[in-house]
Amino acid sequence: MVTAFGLPLDGALAQQSVELPAVSVDAPAKKKRSSSARVAPRPPAPVAATVTARKRPEIETEVPVSVTAVTGAKLEDIWKTRSNADLARSVPNFNFVDLGGQASNLANIRGVGSFSPVSPDDTSVVFYVDDAPQSVYGIAPNLLDTERVEVLRGPQGTLFGRNSQGGAVNIVSRLPTFDRAFSLTGEVGTKGYALGELIANAPLISDVLAGRIAMRYANFNGDVPNILLGGNDAATQIGAFRGSLLYKPTDRTTVTFSASYSKDDDTMPRWLLRGAPNFPVSAVNPRNEVDREGQNYNLKVRHDFGPVIFDSVSNFQRTNSFQRSDLTDSLVFAKLTGLPAAFFSTPGADLAKVGIGESTWLQELRLSAPQGSAVSWTTGLNLYRTEVELNSDTRSVTPAYATATGIRDNSFVTNSYAGFGEVTVPLVGALKGVLGLRATHEDKTAAYRYLGVGTPGTVPGYAQDLKLSDDFLTGRTGLSYDWAPEVMTYATVARGYVTGGFPANSVNNPLGKPEVPFAASTSWTYETGFKSELLDRRLKFTGAAFFNDVKNGHLVVFDVPSASFTIAALDYQSWGGELEASCA
Repeated sequence: MVTAFGLPLDGALAQQSVELPAVSVDAPAKKKRSSSARVAPRPPAPVAATVTARKRPEIETEVPVSVTAVTGAKLEDIWKTRSNADLARSVPNFNFVDLGGQASNLANIRGVGSFSPVSPDDTSVVFYVDDAPQSVYGIAPNLLDTERVEVLRGPQGTLFGRNSQGGAVNIVSRLPTFDRAFSLTGEVGTKGYALGELIANAPLISDVLAGRIAMRYANFNGDVPNILLGGNDAATQIGAFRGSLLYKPTDRTTVTFSASYSKDDDTMPRWLLRGAPNFPVSAVNPRNEVDREGQNYNLKVRHDFGPVIFDSVSNFQRTNSFQRSDLTDSLVFAKLTGLPAAFFSTPGADLAKVGIGESTWLQELRLSAPQGSAVSWTTGLNLYRTEVELNSDTRSVTPAYATATGIRDNSFVTNSYAGFGEVTVPLVGALKGVLGLRATHEDKTAAYRYLGVGTPGTVPGYAQDLKLSDDFLTGRTGLSYDWAPEVMTYATVARGYVTGGFPANSVNNPLGKPEVPFAASTSWTYETGFKSELLDRRLKFTGAAFFNDVKNGHLVVFDVPSASFTIAALDYQSWGGELEASCA
């Protein structure tokens, strides 16, 4: 059971009990007072949201892109402690992968994407928070004080950039306003579940400067029994803070700055034996622990020149994570090898300690047509840099993990430069054409340093330095037709791309062999769909059919005979469709 209580701006206190995992509770509706006054009916508001799926404000049902906008009550229902997983359950053809490790932002859309990342930027679905891409090793976005989440299906490399071959998740935070507001909410439940959240907003200089703060703390003691250590695995503890300022020196200029800090600690197990007695149960010793913390600083400037809108996005992020894990769950590896479970139960015999630090810098400049223009367009430049350090110390007595043992000190640097543009042009009558292109140049370097710990079959030490450059194009083209103001159909062809690079975890160096760069993955996606608002705009009904053709898809696969991971590049295809309906 969980009990929720909240203190909104009007001071009313609501309390209600519900079953987990529903952790957002609405206050009971107040009884209406009778009145003889006649009130004119309010015209129905469109159920479709305003989105920025093409880097400019547009009504969702007018955008020839398959997008699901999660807003309002639906967004409030997303579970605060595991937002990515709950978000995936709210969006068709969107799958979130939780590996029980440091890869917090790993997803696939319509079957496009990896099960496990090869490197920090090896992902086919990129999470964006306020126009800034998040690392696959970064903290999962906690949706604290969020205005909306847009899940864009299909390649988004034209406007969202690198590695969005399967799609993008665009998270938009709430901005400060010139109104005073305050809310305090809390929830308590079984298994140590607790949540507290505070949001405050106030004008600092009337109609010129406003500030907003949002804070959250969440705890859950876990619900997966550990048969070796006792207690439960899958515990989580989350803390988050964001402070933001809105500065409006004129009606045409808006400046926003935000600074945020997040901390996320969990004991999610990496292994669970399906079909084990009393499933789910864990059998690791020591308990898997992943501790992450992140900082994010974002500056956005927007100026309306009249015939053109100027946007600038400057962002810096720093993420640190540390994981301690037992490489061999006794139940899982006893099943894999046929050896007794006790063979894998020695505390610390198969132990990995992995630390990852990552710094990223982003600068994007854009020019766009004003909203409502007959010819709508966006163009810009993007500069992106990331520096990653991976340090690990792994000891194992299990022969299958010989190449995983040793001390590693690996570092990676990526510099990316891109120019992009997309335009929508009226052709004949209600027929419109869409054309977009992005040209990207990337430079990458890697430095591997390995020190052996005496494991049989491994070398005492190894060093290797690598670099590569890549130039590539992504884009999309298509047609859309407005059958009526509330009904539109579209067809598009898009080029997807996931950059090549260097594996973060060196598995060849312990054998005295060089690491091998992995190749870039390319794809073509063909899509047709419709969007409509029916019943006087109270019902939104959309649908799409798609076909994906992917070459050299990156995949980390688990080889059962050797009980080890290896990198594979696979060609594959996926096809299907989706239908969505929602009403106001």
